[in-house]
Amino acid sequence: MPRMPNADDRDRMRRRLALAAYDVIAEIGYDSVTLERVARRAAVSKGLLLYYFASKDQLLAAAMDHLVILIRRRIQQAISHTEDPIERLDAYLDAITWDAEEHRKFYRVYLDFLGRGLHQARLQESTQAFVQGCETFERDIVLHGLAGGMFHIPGDPREAVQTVRTMIDGMSIRWALDDTDSFSAFRTRLRVAIYRYLGADPQSAAGAAPVGG
Repeated sequence: MPRMPNADDRDRMRRRLALAAYDVIAEIGYDSVTLERVARRAAVSKGLLLYYFASKDQLLAAAMDHLVILIRRRIQQAISHTEDPIERLDAYLDAITWDAEEHRKFYRVYLDFLGRGLHQARLQESTQAFVQGCETFERDIVLHGLAGGMFHIPGDPREAVQTVRTMIDGMSIRWALDDTDSFSAFRTRLRVAIYRYLGADPQSAAGAAPVGG
C-alpha cells in the first residue's frame, strides 16, 4: 500500500505544481495554459495535479500566491539590516528588481492576472495580495523618510505611497513589454524617478550600483 503524503510532502508538491504553473503562464499566457501542460512541466500525472488543485483557476491563483510569499521574504531580508529610510528604499528596490529574466516573467504573468481578476474573484484576491504586501513595505519606508526629514513631498503621505507603487508597476510593465530595453538602464530610471518624486537626492539613485543589473 503506497505511503500517504504527510503535511510537508503536500506542501512541497503544492509549491512544485504552483511554480510549474507560473513558468507555463509566463511562456504561453493564461488562456493557453492547460492542466496537462502544467503536469508535464512538473513531471507528474494530471491525476496527481487534480488531487491538489481542483481547477485551472485554483492552480494558477496558487502560483501567484506562492510568488507573493517569495517576494515578501526577499524584501524583508533585504531591508532588515538598516532602519535608515534611504538605505531601506535602495535595498527595497534592489529586492523587487533583482533579476532581469524573473522581473520580466513576473510582470507578464501579473498583467495576465490583472485582466482576468476583473471577472474572477480568486485571481483578484491574489493580485491584491501582491499590491497590498508591497504597499506595506513602501508605506513604512516613505513615512519614516518623511518623519526623518529625508523625503519631502507635498500633500497626503497616503497618496505618496500609492504613487510610488504606481511608478514601480507602470515602469516595470513598460520595461517588461520592451525586449530591447536594458535592465540596468530601467533600474536606474526607476530609482531616479522615485528619488526625485520623494524629494531625495537623485544622484544617490543614479550613482548606486544595483546588483544583478
